[in-house]
Amino acid sequence: MYADAPIHQRVNDIALDHQGLARITENLCNLEHSGCSVKEICMYIQDYLNKYFDHMQGEESIFFPWLTSG
Repeated sequence: MYADAPIHQRVNDIALDHQGLARITENLCNLEHSGCSVKEICMYIQDYLNKYFDHMQGEESIFFPWLTSG
């Protein structure tokens, strides 16, 4: 990530998280042909959703702190 001004480390972390989430999403799409049971696929998807929402809450606390305070 490049900018004329210094970039806060947490913003760099979020950019890396987005790259990781894209890779995870691709892997989830591949589950259709994986041979995993429906129960296993559901567990993988639930784990992804939990991590995704944790990620989104982290972004909200940085970019929209008034939404997460109190």
